Amino acid sequence: MAEPLRIRLRPRGGGRLFTAAFLSVWLCGWAVGEVFALTLLVRGARALLVAVQEAPAPPQGGPWRWAFSCWSGSASGPSAV
Repeated sequence: MAEPLRIRLRPRGGGRLFTAAFLSVWLCGWAVGEVFALTLLVRGARALLVAVQEAPAPPQGGPWRWAFSCWSGSASGPSAV
């Protein structure tokens, strides 16, 4: 009976470093994508299960009054208090 053919591949040269670097970058990108997807799923589930509170009311007066009035749809513009 003949012996089975055995092939031994030994890592040599710069190709092995390129392969290792490519796989490392790919794995990190994959992990970032997983974190992004899980974050979206958790936030979506939380939004469905928990009552979302509205943002606090803007402060009255001061330099931010006009900016907050623009966000709320008020057309009063900047004015003195």
